[in-house]
Amino acid sequence: MRVNAVLAVIIASAVAVAAASAYYATRHQAVAAATPTPAHTHIPGHPTVTRPKHYCIRIYYDGRLVKTLTVKDLRRLKSYSFVDSRGHLQEGPRLADVIKYALGVSKFKYVVVAGLRGCREVNLSYAEVVKPSNYIILDYTSIGTVKLCGNEHCLPRSEWVKDVVKIEVYG
Repeated sequence: MRVNAVLAVIIASAVAVAAASAYYATRHQAVAAATPTPAHTHIPGHPTVTRPKHYCIRIYYDGRLVKTLTVKDLRRLKSYSFVDSRGHLQEGPRLADVIKYALGVSKFKYVVVAGLRGCREVNLSYAEVVKPSNYIILDYTSIGTVKLCGNEHCLPRSEWVKDVVKIEVYG
């Protein structure tokens, strides 16, 4: 009798794990289908990171696509840098400068930045973006993309957006 109870628990656990796996696989497929993913090529010697072939960042203003930027475009802007809590140098243009360059606006209500890895989306107010001590920048990554990062008092590391593909500015 006790063996049957143990087997029933094991079977129930296996069914629950299978159902959860199916749910998350379906959810992952839906998210992946809704996310524009750049074409990738494999980086030799590094099995988990890929280098995008045609990486770009789409800039929207009040829901309308206005401009598409490349890393080459971003490198034209002045770079800022800071050392994060792990001692790593983060360097790239300020998000406020990117918005001004792409849209020609220096005032807005808030911005939503979306990416392919890390925290997939983050909302920042105008005040958070423009405060110099927050260091809200688009850091150049080793794989040819940018990540949104900043002073961890304002933007915790868990909210850094990697492989940024969309910046939505709301007036």
